Amino acid sequence: PPKMPTADIEALDAMRFQKFIRRTQFPHDCRAQPGVLTRAGVQSDGKHFPGDYFYGLGLGSQMASLKFNLAHALLKGRTYHFPTTHYANPARCPSQTFDCYFAAPTNCSRTRATAASASSSAAASPSPRSFHRTIETAPLLWCFELPRRRLSRLAGLQGVHNEAWYHGQLATFLFRANEEMAAFRLEALRSFAY
Repeated sequence: PPKMPTADIEALDAMRFQKFIRRTQFPHDCRAQPGVLTRAGVQSDGKHFPGDYFYGLGLGSQMASLKFNLAHALLKGRTYHFPTTHYANPARCPSQTFDCYFAAPTNCSRTRATAASASSSAAASPSPRSFHRTIETAPLLWCFELPRRRLSRLAGLQGVHNEAWYHGQLATFLFRANEEMAAFRLEALRSFAY
């Protein structure tokens, strides 16, 4: 069996793994990399994905599935996008995606490039580089054993870590508070201080 990595290697590998995620999730040109939407929540036409049971899950279960779907996208070299969730208040956040709470997982648009987006001016709309040429849908994934050796190889890590380490890295990236949530946290911490 492989020797367990030391704390120093784990710390350096944590930085390498976060850089690996960011390279995949924040490409220079989104057109070069397919986007992935989980077949969960609401489609772009406003209807639920057929057979969707995501909305029947608790918030914690939904968040756990996000980690598995991000891992799946990373293994395929795809850019992952958050699905919609009924735990996001549409009055406060019309997109109803997890972006309502967490920092956007990518700089790419959730929509595919169209002729209109490709020919639009930069002042009128986002750069054509922010759109994917293709958007794939992936099934809602649950509790598969993470291919630790493959993830380590793809990310250029020095060691192969235990499965909890990879889950921690995925969660660290996905569940970064967005600006509004970070401000709310600071406000709450100040109120507890009195």
